[in-house]
Amino acid sequence: MFLFFALFMSVAQAQNCSLAAHDMTLEDILADKQYPEERRYTSTDRGFRQYEAPSTHGSNRFALTFDDGPHEIYTPQILDVLKAYDVKATFFIVTDRINARTMPILVRALQEGHIIASHSADHANSNEIGEAAFKASLKSSLLKVKAVYDAAGMDWQEIYFRYPYAAYGTRADYHQMNVLQQVSQELFGDNCVQFAFWDIDTADWVADITPADVAQTLKANFVGGRAYDFESYRDARGRLLYRKVPFTINSPLKGGVVLQHDIHQKNIEGTRSFLEFAKQNGIESTTLPEIEEFKVERDCHFLN
Repeated sequence: MFLFFALFMSVAQAQNCSLAAHDMTLEDILADKQYPEERRYTSTDRGFRQYEAPSTHGSNRFALTFDDGPHEIYTPQILDVLKAYDVKATFFIVTDRINARTMPILVRALQEGHIIASHSADHANSNEIGEAAFKASLKSSLLKVKAVYDAAGMDWQEIYFRYPYAAYGTRADYHQMNVLQQVSQELFGDNCVQFAFWDIDTADWVADITPADVAQTLKANFVGGRAYDFESYRDARGRLLYRKVPFTINSPLKGGVVLQHDIHQKNIEGTRSFLEFAKQNGIESTTLPEIEEFKVERDCHFLN
């Protein structure tokens, strides 16, 4: 699924981006939060690298994020792994997947200190749908995440959103950032919906990526060495397919927001292996609200 932007981020990793490479100072980081800025966005506002978390680079800290769940079988097992290592994560959920079986899983995640956030209602690529459809999906998704927090008896104040496929900003008729602000004003009366991308992509969606490959790519982003990207090819029937390709990280980021997907079984053991490695090597976990670029600076509450 995550083809264009996964390729983009894999290239970024191979280039070994760092805080120095971005020419960013701490003042730049603090001034450029991930909330949509208080302005009108245009077609020139697009891309991903400006929305990484360079404050974490070189820090030996990572924040785990999982997209596309909840999954009835795999998400609880990933929660078991996280609990065993006392690591908190952010789950960007597709809210159409909330039902009587998955709601208790999400409530458990909240009760164990994790964050639930929106990854849209149905995982549609926002560059392929009109403004009304995107707005309706976003609003519906945020309200359904609120319902999860309500079910857990908690107030949702850390309002994060992640674009499916990291896709935004290419349509001529509207810009998704402007819609984020509109929906936020309608639901909160303030600019509260904060979007979040990532620095480290595990490429876990590629079919032949294994649990060991997931762990190895994560390790390499901290100590260097072999990691895994992907390439496209066509089979004998002309179908476009993808397979893993090893590459070497010589100058690791040593920190960042990690992208995984809790709909893939490989992330159960892959995450466990990496967390054991992190524990043995002094690599620390953090969460999105503890990262400078993603700190929650607004006291936001739903209006109704």
